[in-house]
Amino acid sequence: MEIAITVAVTVPTGISIFVFGQVFVVLFLERMRTQARCIEDIAQALVMYAQVYSDVEDETTPTWRKERADSASTEFRRLAALLRANARTLRYYKFWQRVHLVLPQDSVIAASKELVGLSNSCHPRDIDQIMVGIAFSDETVRLLGIDSRLVS
Repeated sequence: MEIAITVAVTVPTGISIFVFGQVFVVLFLERMRTQARCIEDIAQALVMYAQVYSDVEDETTPTWRKERADSASTEFRRLAALLRANARTLRYYKFWQRVHLVLPQDSVIAASKELVGLSNSCHPRDIDQIMVGIAFSDETVRLLGIDSRLVS
């Protein structure tokens, strides 16, 4: 009789803990990890496309370089959208922010805006536009807490 009671208590308790754990993972931990992965992708894109937004483009620029600039622009905008969506859809963001499991929401939204600006700066025509692109990149790095030694 004791074994039946133990089983009757243990099995539903175990199932409940498993279900609540899975809900917690799907609703919270996966989205936090998505933000971290997005920041990793941003750091990688800043290094990979640095030449694009820091080199003047004119009539003599080869087509392949213009296409690379288009790719960079699209990638920066995609990452900006992903970063912003994550900051808006993670439930209880302010709580996770207070316990330092995610970056401050204001910084994430501002970094998203900087990435959009960088996306718009991928076809620089003069040194001033290059400086604007570099400023967008530097501010993104600062806002997301990316080690500047990794992207310079």
